[in-house]
Amino acid sequence: MTSSHINAPVIENGKPNSKGEFDSFASQVRNIDITNTSLDSLTENLKNIFNCEATALFTYDHSKRKLSIQKSPSGESNKIYVDISENNLIGYVAATGKPLNIHDVHSKEELERLHKNLKNDSFIDEQLNFKTHSAMLIPLPHKNKLVGVMEIINKNGGKPFPETDFIKAKAISLVIGLALINIGERENKNGASPQEFINQENRLNELFEAINNVKNPNAIYSDLKQLLIEVFDTEAVVFFAVDRKKSEVFSKLNWNPYKQEIHLPIDHSNIAGFAVANNQLLNIVDVSDVNELNLHHQNLQFDGSWELNSGFKTKSILAIPLRQANKLMGVLQLVNKNTRNVFETKDEQNALNISEPLAQAFQRLKIYIEAESTKFNYLIDNEFLTEEELGQVVSKANDTQSDVETLLIKDLYLRSHDVGKSLESYYDFPYTGYDESIVPPNLEGFYIDHKTLQSQLWVPLKADDSGVVVLLNDPSDQDAIKEIKEIFPHKNIDIRVGLKMDIKKYISSYDEAEEVSESVETQVLPGDNKLELTIAEEYETVDAEEQNATADSTGQFFDEIISIAIKQRVTDIHIEPGMNGKNLLVRLRKEGACRVFEEIPANCQKEILSHIKALAHLDPAVNKLPQNGKFVWSLGPNRYELNVVIFPTIGDLEDAMIRVSPIGKAIPGFMSMTDMEFSDPNLDKIMSRIHATKGMILIAGAEGTGKTTSLHALLNHLNTSDKKIVTAENPVDIVQNGLRQLQMNEENGLDYELALETFLLGNPDIIMIGEIDNDATLKLCTQAAQQRLIFTSLKAKSTMDAIRKMREMNIDAVLFADAIVLIMAQKLVPSLCNHCKEDYHPSQDEYDMLGKFYGDKNFSELGFQYNDNLTLKKAVGCKQCIFTGYSGQIALQEVLERTPELNRLISENAPMEEIHNQALKDGMISLNQDGIYKIMNGDCDFKKIQEAFLPGRF
Repeated sequence: MTSSHINAPVIENGKPNSKGEFDSFASQVRNIDITNTSLDSLTENLKNIFNCEATALFTYDHSKRKLSIQKSPSGESNKIYVDISENNLIGYVAATGKPLNIHDVHSKEELERLHKNLKNDSFIDEQLNFKTHSAMLIPLPHKNKLVGVMEIINKNGGKPFPETDFIKAKAISLVIGLALINIGERENKNGASPQEFINQENRLNELFEAINNVKNPNAIYSDLKQLLIEVFDTEAVVFFAVDRKKSEVFSKLNWNPYKQEIHLPIDHSNIAGFAVANNQLLNIVDVSDVNELNLHHQNLQFDGSWELNSGFKTKSILAIPLRQANKLMGVLQLVNKNTRNVFETKDEQNALNISEPLAQAFQRLKIYIEAESTKFNYLIDNEFLTEEELGQVVSKANDTQSDVETLLIKDLYLRSHDVGKSLESYYDFPYTGYDESIVPPNLEGFYIDHKTLQSQLWVPLKADDSGVVVLLNDPSDQDAIKEIKEIFPHKNIDIRVGLKMDIKKYISSYDEAEEVSESVETQVLPGDNKLELTIAEEYETVDAEEQNATADSTGQFFDEIISIAIKQRVTDIHIEPGMNGKNLLVRLRKEGACRVFEEIPANCQKEILSHIKALAHLDPAVNKLPQNGKFVWSLGPNRYELNVVIFPTIGDLEDAMIRVSPIGKAIPGFMSMTDMEFSDPNLDKIMSRIHATKGMILIAGAEGTGKTTSLHALLNHLNTSDKKIVTAENPVDIVQNGLRQLQMNEENGLDYELALETFLLGNPDIIMIGEIDNDATLKLCTQAAQQRLIFTSLKAKSTMDAIRKMREMNIDAVLFADAIVLIMAQKLVPSLCNHCKEDYHPSQDEYDMLGKFYGDKNFSELGFQYNDNLTLKKAVGCKQCIFTGYSGQIALQEVLERTPELNRLISENAPMEEIHNQALKDGMISLNQDGIYKIMNGDCDFKKIQEAFLPGRF
């Protein structure tokens, strides 16, 4: 954005026409000169725009990691600093990125609805000699980064700020954020001429070139020192390289200004080691300030021992980790900023920009010292986990006397197969996992003690005349190899590598066999068919209700899968047998996406399907027809209903699909309107209609597109003490305090029609009917909408599809047209992972393609012009998103609001094409257009939007 103009939303304030108010608002915003304005004039402009008693602009201080506001114009000592936390309003907005419209900042109940620890920070009022009653707090972004928080305080007249003001405040947040950036840049220049800044840019380019041209390790300091000092205006530069063998960072004599070699551990005790251990940039204003160091870690200290003989005094440090691909190579430390004594945001950004070229130089020149290969290098090299995560797991294993392999599977949800492949890569022996169909040979005659197997962690899997197959956790253990050769002399020994947990399972089978042989006379009580399972060592005890399956190992293995799946909060479990002897696949659906979780040997397929049928009380003899059933599963204090569908597939096989639903555990929270991430034009339409006193607001979408979530977000906005809201739902998935919610029970005759008729006998303000699923419900809803505000949903693909389906229900067209206030259709697409998505600059061709997909003549109205500063977000992939680049889903919406012309067309049963054209003419943004809007805002990418709207083509 290069000017003060903003494409402000049309604010309708609940009226059909408020163009005058919009023009006034837009005119006031345009009058803000964001290139030359000061903080004082900016806050004064905001007071006029919002007709309020006061405004405050808090800026983000990168050096202190806090928000600050100038108490008076007389320097640093008059700044007030606010912590970024969820304990105060301003810090909460900065920490969460959520804008707030607080009607009463002193209302404990209103604040606790947002966060249990949230309080109004009266300290700010005391310092500014002011009394805040109501406030809007808006995060101020610039290029998707927080630069400050805007607070609009006390609407003149004593009333809370209306929703239209809240929309205005969010609309101009980009403008105010850019104004703060410009103000900060002017202050940072300190009177420097444009030529000086051009010279600095030239020096930065020289620095990049010099880094790429460094020829040998000894030149890394001498060739770059002066350029680094000039670019960053710093007193000294120190390079540290990583020594993975010793788990430390080191700086050679000619790499630092202290004239001695420095060695520091990679941990939280020192600045360079902390930067490597956490892969985190550190900007320390005063290394002698213990409180500042404790903000990063309670053990963090500055190691200044080398200063004793050098006479050098360190004040400030900017430490930047040097990372290449998935490995940390070293740390660059910039010491003592000359001007202003503080490393600024632009220094951090420039340092980050050169960190990767420097890391590449460290790798090219082999400056760092590589650690000896470990059993888990395969996992790091293939990005299943990072070095930092492995270090944390190893540390936990040491503290708890646990097994690293098991913790990787339990805590980081790695697959046993992948951990096994890492052992295979390290030891160069084939990996073999646990297979319940393999029965270890009888040990009689071999003189093998179970204690020996346990201590050396090996087990024979096969022993016959052809040789012996041995599963061993550590094939480099010469004592174990010697023992094996002595036990099986003159035998060909085939060594396989396996996980400790798998080897222990095989060894335990000997103990179980002995227990069975010792207890053959044990009586089994008739009718006692409940089974209590202990799911491996690392899983808690669970019991499955009403299950008749036997406790064989196949069943226990599948029970373990169910427990893990529930712990990972999956919605579906898919069991897919393989054809022609291929393994059975277990796939889990989480956040809308299916991913392979485990492979099970093919010879277990029938047992797994039989076990599932037994759990769901299905006929085990039926395998040519579909069956469905359900069973209840208990995990700790929680209970879940698992709905099972089993159907035949080619190859005389059967597939199973299992839907997981919590029982009696409705979600206690709900998404707010701001959490829904509506595009501004759609939000304007919703806000202009949601406060109607009668009519029908309909949410349309396919199964599983979040219709219930959207309904509750809208109701949450209206859920105030002066309104009576009742709901009929099947099931009640989300609960809200203040709503009176009724669970449908059709077996007992309680359906939507009866619920609606009952509600209408009373006098509620708002009624929600979970779903229109038949003609009678639709007719009742449209009739009730003549006197009440009705919220409901319908399975339909779009707004036009919703109108078409309701026409097919034989509804009276005039009654229907009069009832409809607003129809919102939505569709879910994968959203980019917030942990790893990256900025990139799109090509002109890509930008043109986005415009064509949106509609060229309307695309420019979004306000995203193509220039060198335009950035979009792209998928990358990390552990958080299982290396897919996507995490969760975002809703695309199209909102059709009733207008006089649309009302006429619907009541006259006009062709759908005419209705659609009129809706677009009235300003409706289609689903695919909303997708482009959310691409431009960095929420998703074009690939997933294309897949959603053009299936099979991309």
